[in-house]
Amino acid sequence: MNRYSRITGTGSFLPPRRVTNADLAAQLAGHGVETSDDWIVERTGIRARHFAERDVGSSDLALEAAKRAITDAGLEPTDIDCIIFGTLSPDFHFPGTAVVLQKKLGIAEKTNCACFDIRQQCSAFVYGMQMADAFVRTGMYKRILLIGAELHSHALDYSTRGAARRKDVREDVTMQADRRSMLVAAAMAAALSTACEKPVAVVAPPPPEVYVATVVQQDVPVYLDLVGQTQGFQDVEIRARVEGFLDAVNFREGSFVRKGDLLYQIDPQPLQASLAQANAAKATGEADLKTARARLEKANNDVARYTPLVAKQAVSQRELDDARALQDAAGAQVEAAGSQVEAAKAAVDKATLDLGYVRIAAPISGLVGTTVVKAGSLVGRGESTLLTTISVLDPRRFRRALVEPEGRVVVGSDNRGVESDAGAVRQTVLAPQGLGGGAPELEPPVIADDDLVAFAEFGLAPVAVDDLAADLVAAL
Repeated sequence: MNRYSRITGTGSFLPPRRVTNADLAAQLAGHGVETSDDWIVERTGIRARHFAERDVGSSDLALEAAKRAITDAGLEPTDIDCIIFGTLSPDFHFPGTAVVLQKKLGIAEKTNCACFDIRQQCSAFVYGMQMADAFVRTGMYKRILLIGAELHSHALDYSTRGAARRKDVREDVTMQADRRSMLVAAAMAAALSTACEKPVAVVAPPPPEVYVATVVQQDVPVYLDLVGQTQGFQDVEIRARVEGFLDAVNFREGSFVRKGDLLYQIDPQPLQASLAQANAAKATGEADLKTARARLEKANNDVARYTPLVAKQAVSQRELDDARALQDAAGAQVEAAGSQVEAAKAAVDKATLDLGYVRIAAPISGLVGTTVVKAGSLVGRGESTLLTTISVLDPRRFRRALVEPEGRVVVGSDNRGVESDAGAVRQTVLAPQGLGGGAPELEPPVIADDDLVAFAEFGLAPVAVDDLAADLVAAL
């Protein structure tokens, strides 16, 4: 004997106030948000929605739908012995809205009517249907009123286009689809004995059909389904080579970029200041070198003048020794100043090179990935920060690691154990998102050599690996 449930009545209700896209655009304009009917329809498909008045709650919407469902079932509110109310916008957080609906139906004094809420939204009606069916099948309740009602128009945010659009979508879906109620009952009271508790007749299955086919000997294609990963032929990491704050990201993630396209811009001001400081140090060093050379020239002249005078005893040997000491000191100053100038030139070259690194351009043409850092982030501190990766997809590589014995693909009847005419290798390649205008046509992936060696580990003779590689590439 089986007991089952069936839907005996349905009802639905929408608030009478219908708000079109034109009405909504006019209302949003008062909040500084510009939109139109075409804009909303193009993105959501919504043309109108229903708004409830401020003094209307979810129980009020459910009451009208419940009355229609009960009438459609040919029942009275007093016939209901369980109310399941699915909503995420109740009249009160406590008590549940089901007891509020019970009171509005005029059956609050009925003590044998269970009432409870399911605090879900779209799925609440599905869960409630399953629970009602289980209650009826077990005989716990006979006539169950299942309600699904949502009210969101009171909480809409009109301050931004995005918030308004998201709320509109939910408003339209919930008010036009979820605000409906169904009465789930076991059966009419007079029909319980015949409709709900009848024996199930056992029907013998029909005899199975037998198909007869003629065996034909012929060559058939061999399909090799490979589950693997496609990779770019060349993956280039784009890194920040100098420290600074990222000013701008000048590309769309997942798009195709060409060699020389500007990808990132780092704030150049600190590096410009470093270059100016290096140039100043270079100028100071060159001035010091010029002064040291002048002193050396004077010291050389003094030594040259004193040397013959010492032979004539016109000056003392001590004066000549002092002049030579000054000559040696001036020479050392020239060498030191020269070293400082070279160091200053190297600092200028480095500062110039670092300043050139603030503009980060694409070194190759290819598909650019997601950006790891956003504008305003500090990059390059202590290490070269990874910014993004550019992949060359022409040609692509296909990597497949064979880890199961079914990797053996020895077929055919020749003495090498490999089919002379290769079958076909089917491939399903998911195109990366973002490929649009300017992206080149992608060729089929190239089978990686290291993956072909994996075939040999599971039964292929070494002499056949090269032939298999040629067959696979030709089939692709």
